[in-house]
Amino acid sequence: MNGKKLTKFDNGDEYYGDFLNGKKHGKGEYKWASGNVYYGDWVDDNRTGKGQMKWNDGSLYDGDWLNDKRHGKGEYKSANGEKYNGKWVLDEKM
Repeated sequence: MNGKKLTKFDNGDEYYGDFLNGKKHGKGEYKWASGNVYYGDWVDDNRTGKGQMKWNDGSLYDGDWLNDKRHGKGEYKSANGEKYNGKWVLDEKM
């Protein structure tokens, strides 16, 4: 499957975006049934490139991703007001 498509999963999650060879690849938005939302780049079914993640508690991350992990430069704002703008390595603040 190639091109842009809306896919609904049995668990209530949804993805609308680009596919390549049946995998999320390109730009797309993934909505979890929990209310979390990611919009950005996908490579081979993984969040990789630039993207924004909004959690259902109001937390937000906007920045670089690699294989579904925050990796590179990014800005995080927690629901309780904590802010971090800087380097991330495999989901850890540096």
